[in-house]
Amino acid sequence: MSISLSIYNKNYYKKSRETSINLESNHGLLRFLEISKKSNYVIEFGCGEGTKLSRMNNGHNKLFGIDYSENAIKIAKKRYHNVNFSKQNIEKTNFKYNKFDFTYSSFVMEHTENPEKILKEMIRVTKKGGKIGIICPNFGSPIYRSPCSKENFIKRFFRIIIRDLLIFKKDTKKIIWDKVTPIVTENKYLPDWDTTIEPSLLTFLHYLKGNNNVKVLEKSSLWELKNTTKPKKNFLYAPTLIIINIFYILGINKVYPFKYYGPQLFIILEKTK
Repeated sequence: MSISLSIYNKNYYKKSRETSINLESNHGLLRFLEISKKSNYVIEFGCGEGTKLSRMNNGHNKLFGIDYSENAIKIAKKRYHNVNFSKQNIEKTNFKYNKFDFTYSSFVMEHTENPEKILKEMIRVTKKGGKIGIICPNFGSPIYRSPCSKENFIKRFFRIIIRDLLIFKKDTKKIIWDKVTPIVTENKYLPDWDTTIEPSLLTFLHYLKGNNNVKVLEKSSLWELKNTTKPKKNFLYAPTLIIINIFYILGINKVYPFKYYGPQLFIILEKTK
């Protein structure tokens, strides 16, 4: 489902900026910062109002940010003068092949409709040997679903676990992420109410097995952020907390598939061809 661009206004990006200032509190974003500081050419796909990208500056590197929201780019250009911002479709940019040392997206994939096209474009503009980073909510986890998900919790819980246990039987030509309908309106917005798909680290890794242009360097579902995301307070609240704690213990001990069920999807790839 397409979302009206009118929701991406000053209030939206004000909230976005507030959550983008402290990168060090998130291991995935901290790694992006470390890689950016060592890179000459860096681009963020879906840069929003530019706060995270501005932090990637080492004083010498060239920073580029693209977003399809005209409001976002206007705000970014006014606020950060050390970055090259432009309004572009992240599925098909106007950059040349093999331009960037580090290409990344941060909390963007969950708001898109064609993640395969976006990943393909991120790979295209990255140099051979360059890095590609993605971080977003791991809404495809059986316990960390998006606020837009309307599927029965118990039904969804078992469906995802069964899917993941049998993932080896699935095709690797398409990313298996569930679609959801955004619940955001022009007058009311809460975080991730504009979610369109529910990313899953496990199914994303399965998809990458069929991509010979990249190899996985780092991956995590960031279980250390367990306490930053709370389930809805309803009749399932207490049992859900118990399940999360059990999954957490199994996850940090690298038990499959629980190690992939943490709150966020974090991955760093290297372009090999």
